[in-house]
Amino acid sequence: MKQSVVLLDLQTLSSKTSAETDAFKVKVRTPKRPRKTFPIKETPVPEVSPALKTLIDKNLLEIFKFYCKKHLNQQGDFEQLDYQRNVLAHKGYVNFCKDFKLPISGPNITEVFKKSTVNNQPHEYEHFSNSITNLGMRINKAKAEEKKKKIQEIRYELKKRTESKEAPKKKEKADMDADSTTSPLVQSFKLPDWNPSFKSKFAKKSDD
Repeated sequence: MKQSVVLLDLQTLSSKTSAETDAFKVKVRTPKRPRKTFPIKETPVPEVSPALKTLIDKNLLEIFKFYCKKHLNQQGDFEQLDYQRNVLAHKGYVNFCKDFKLPISGPNITEVFKKSTVNNQPHEYEHFSNSITNLGMRINKAKAEEKKKKIQEIRYELKKRTESKEAPKKKEKADMDADSTTSPLVQSFKLPDWNPSFKSKFAKKSDD
């Protein structure tokens, strides 16, 4: 029974290019470092002094009465007119937001108006005062979403630029790997395709 011995010529192996010898090296990928996260520090809300709060309420009440009188409906009896002087309807509320150039859309103004009152009734001063807080929250939320969208767009552009720079390197590496696997040195170590007839041949030799 003949035995075939495969001899590896070290001189031939050393004369090959580095691209071909890299096919026999074990590539160890270094784990990616976790992305650093920077926690967002919440800015504490400054406390409002009682004197400043009184001044804010006074000015806000003056604004409320101004828009109530501006959009007063002249029809009705004395009781109805007196009621209209102390409430602010939806039209007056929208004009108030537009006059102060608040960065908020019409549908959001309507939504804040409805959520700040009961059964879509005109605002009394208490409802109007609470709606100012809701308007501020809605405006800040819209600004945060806009900034988040801009950050996503910047990340997308940076990713595209990085991929465009790495594309030639990846193609060059793929070409080198393809050349290394098709080199004569690698092909010399490639096992032949399995053939069922091999089994019968080996069985006959073992019987002999």
